[in-house]
Formats: sequence, structure tokens, C-alpha cells
Amino acid sequence: MEKEVILPSILKKVREEWEDSLVKTWRTCTPIAPKMLLDFKVAIVETYASTVGLIIINTPFWRGKTFTNAITRHEFLHYSLYPLDIFRGLNDLTLARQQLKDQLTPEEFKTYSIGELQFIENVLGDYLIHLQMQELNKDEWEVMWNHLLEGGKFQADKVKDRDTTFQLYISAYHWMNNDIPEFQVSEKESMEKAQKIADIVLKARKGIVTKPFALKELALIFHSYIKEDEQKGKGEENNEEPKCPQCKSNDWEVVEVLKEG
Repeated sequence: MEKEVILPSILKKVREEWEDSLVKTWRTCTPIAPKMLLDFKVAIVETYASTVGLIIINTPFWRGKTFTNAITRHEFLHYSLYPLDIFRGLNDLTLARQQLKDQLTPEEFKTYSIGELQFIENVLGDYLIHLQMQELNKDEWEVMWNHLLEGGKFQADKVKDRDTTFQLYISAYHWMNNDIPEFQVSEKESMEKAQKIADIVLKARKGIVTKPFALKELALIFHSYIKEDEQKGKGEENNEEPKCPQCKSNDWEVVEVLKEG
């Protein structure tokens, strides 16, 4: 996937493209999503996220219209597909946490933080959203998948002795839909867990199991990977300050964008 550093000369055009995508994607979003505002900034660290009523884009790159549409659709679908809204999301988290408490010993349960369950809820939402995109918005799904693969391959190059949480996450897609290429994990246990993840997600999608039950099961599968990432890192940690992707300065991009106004 081609990408272009956002220089001041194209900043206005790129911002307009994101704003245009926000409107067009909302109109074609299925199920229909609530309207949202755009918070777009050029930043060295790439972040795509959303909160109630706001899609947050921090990136140094312009990756094209299709990728832009894929990101805005993805964020809209978190509020029309899963988890829908804060209240229903909290309800599912509460029920999943209670199920974990009933199944685990008190010592084991203490190791499952609320933040970890929130992460798992976001993972389930991503799976459900991306499966729908793969069926209904194939061009957008293709660039999204390539973006996920880029992250998975980066971690595979940096972490040689084990599979990370993210590698386990993307390896499960193939087992949900054989049309999605397989991402190779290094451990047999990871492949078996990827197949279990796929089974749970597909059952949740069809309504065979509840979302809280799916969250509980996914938490049990991902837990050891999350804890190991916390202890050993994911191959992304270093002591260097972020640098401009073009000139490698640690402040050049920010200074230029501020000059642009």
C-alpha cells in the first residue's frame, strides 16, 4: 500500500479528503451509524480511534481514499454494529467479568484487569466489523487487511521467540473466512487458539452465543499473550524519540504543520 508523507503543501487537501470521507461513508454505512465529527491532526505517531461523536485521526501519512474510507467506516461501525454505545458496552463487560469470576479462582481472576476486558471488547468489535467489510466493502477490506499484515509482519520480525497478541489476533481471520490469506504464527498452540477464536466469533456473529460469553472466552484465550506482551514487549519499544518519517528529525513535522496554521 502506497503512502505519502503529509507535507504542508498537501495538508489542506488531505484534511478535505478525510472530511469528505466522513460524510460519504456515513451515508453508506450499514447499519446506519450516528453522525460524528472529525478530529484530524498530522502527528508522527499513527493513531486511528474514536469516542462518542468523534473520530480521531493522528497520522503522518496520506494512504489514499480507499484506506481513508476504510478507517472512517470502521470507526462508524463500532457505534452501529458492536459494541453500539457506551452503556451496552459496559453491560457486556460487566456480564463477561462476572462469568470470569464464576469460572476462575480468586487469584486467577485478579490478573484480569478491566482494561484488558475493554481491549478484548474492542477486538471482538474489530472482528465483527472486518467480517462485514470483507463481505460488503471488499476494496476497503483489502487495504485494511494489508495494513493489519504490515503490523503483524513488523512484530514477527522484531519478536522471534514467540507470538504476540496482535499476531494471534490477525491469524484468526483466515479461520473465519478461507478467502482471507493465512497469517503464519510460529507456535502450534497459537494456531489452535486462532481456530478457537474464529469459532467463538462466528458463533457470536450468528447469535449462537451471547456477546458477554464471547468476551469471556476470548479473554481466556488472549490473556497469556497480553501478559507476556506486558512483560517482554511487542517489538515496538525503544528509547528513541519519534522522528519525522521523511527527514528523520524529531520535531520537523510538527514545526512545519504549526507554521501552516
